Amino acid sequence: MNIKITITMVSSLLLAVLLNIGCINNTQEKAPPSVLNTDTVKRPVNVSPHATLINYGEDYSPVFAWVEHTGQLVVGGKEYPHIQGIRFYYMKAKENDTVYYENLELRNAAKKFNFAGCRVLVSSGESNVHLVNGTDSILMFAVLENKESKRVYRGIEFKSVATIVKNQYGEYTEDVDIEFNIKRGEGGKYTLTLTDGSVIMYQLCATCKESPADLSFLNREDGRIYFINRACYLELLDKDDAPKFQGLR
Repeated sequence: MNIKITITMVSSLLLAVLLNIGCINNTQEKAPPSVLNTDTVKRPVNVSPHATLINYGEDYSPVFAWVEHTGQLVVGGKEYPHIQGIRFYYMKAKENDTVYYENLELRNAAKKFNFAGCRVLVSSGESNVHLVNGTDSILMFAVLENKESKRVYRGIEFKSVATIVKNQYGEYTEDVDIEFNIKRGEGGKYTLTLTDGSVIMYQLCATCKESPADLSFLNREDGRIYFINRACYLELLDKDDAPKFQGLR
């Protein structure tokens, strides 16, 4: 078989090769720079060696933060070892934010965890964090921040409180906050008012032997409202009111 190579064919081949080289060079020039620059990976002097670098943004719009465990909650000199603090140091904003977390099994003494030298897993979010200590791990949900969220609506002051639900694995995780007003009455009775005007009655649990302090969170599964005091929570007077919280936003 005779093959004739003409000048036209050679020119076409050369043109195709040049176009391919141009596309490769163009792609290389437009490749996005690495989001992990020197300033990002450099650990600030006020951040401990146990801190974890986590991106809470997207690959194209990163929000890097150094995240570390800071210890138990202390209020007015009183320690609450079942509530643990996590500090977020956001690199771009150069700001610190401390959030406090709980685990229901830990509160109920159904689980123990040694927080000494623990680290935050890189897979953790801001609402729920995974802590590891080398031999064990624990999932904790956010309950308290440095500042409270309150507002007055129809002449009533409402406070935003953290809530929890069970996920598909049977673990308690943080859900959307809920706003309500709560007042203590006689005999350990409490009146909860929602923003739609609904009223739900509560009773202080029998295990609470001290004056309840600040609220910590509400469990949407059974309607219980927990104080930061380990043994103190509010129970529904009418258990049939529990489903009202499951879909409430």
